[in-house]
This record gives sequence, structure tokens and C-alpha cells, in this order.
Amino acid sequence: MDTKEYNKADKLLNQSLILFRKIKGENHELVAANLQHLNMRALHIGKYEHGKELLEKAKHILTVNYPHNYIDIARVGSRLGEVNRELGNYADALKLLEESLMLYKKCLEKDQGELYLKRSQQAEDKARGEELKREALSYFQRALEIVSKRFPSDSSYLKRLQDAVKKLEQ
Repeated sequence: MDTKEYNKADKLLNQSLILFRKIKGENHELVAANLQHLNMRALHIGKYEHGKELLEKAKHILTVNYPHNYIDIARVGSRLGEVNRELGNYADALKLLEESLMLYKKCLEKDQGELYLKRSQQAEDKARGEELKREALSYFQRALEIVSKRFPSDSSYLKRLQDAVKKLEQ
């Protein structure tokens, strides 16, 4: 892409950012998404400090709107770590990258529950199937514990986790 196309994309992203802020509010996930796209542009042209500011704003918005173990928070945190590394802020970079790694691991708990549940249903040995069900229950319970603190009580995601735990506890 040449400079003219980048400038056009930059202009469009800034226009959409203004619109989303006006329509959806300052702390909406679409604002965070636009900030992340603008960050990529800033990094591409070497404006690392500006890119860092954009990512910090995006991370704040996601943190306000989602549970602390939301995968996009981990993704933005790891990008922020990479930007800090490029700026020579190695201690900050290491901290952000380690936090992101821990978030990625937590995000996998629900997926792990579903994986163990599937494996339990396919197990040839009944004892092994029961063992895998207990593992699935453990993962679902941990995910439920995290999600129930941050999601509204009528959240479909929360209800699915509750149903999975209830079914496995029977």
C-alpha cells in the first residue's frame, strides 16, 4: 500500500472513531477496535509512543466492558508489551507480556471444559469417561467463577456455563 492509500485509510478510521464515540459512547468496544486499527497505522509509520497511547486507551475500554480474562484484553496487552519492547521499556514489556500470557491461559478454561466434555463422551472406557467429565466440570466451574463476577446475571454466556455445570453435577 502506498502512502496515499494509508492516509486515506487513516482518515476513514479517524472518521469512524469520531462516529462511534458520538453514537456508542467513549467506552464502547467499537471505539476500542478502531483504536487498535489506528495503532497498527501508527506503528507502521514508526510512531510508537502514539501507538502505545492508542493501545492503552483500547485496553482500558475493554477492561471496563469485559471480564479481566477476556481474550481481546490479552491480545491488546501483548501488543502493548511489544510496543514497550520497541520503545526500550523492557520491564514494562515483560510485565505486560507475562500478564497477557496468564490471561490467554485463563481464557482457555472454558474451551478446556468443552474439550474434556467431548473427550469424555468419546471415551471407550467408562472409568476414563467419568474422569474426563470431572475434569470438564472443574474447568467449567473455574470459568463460571470468573464470569459470574463480571457478567450480568441474565448473560447468555453465564447461563450456558451454569447449565454445563448443572448438567455435569447430576
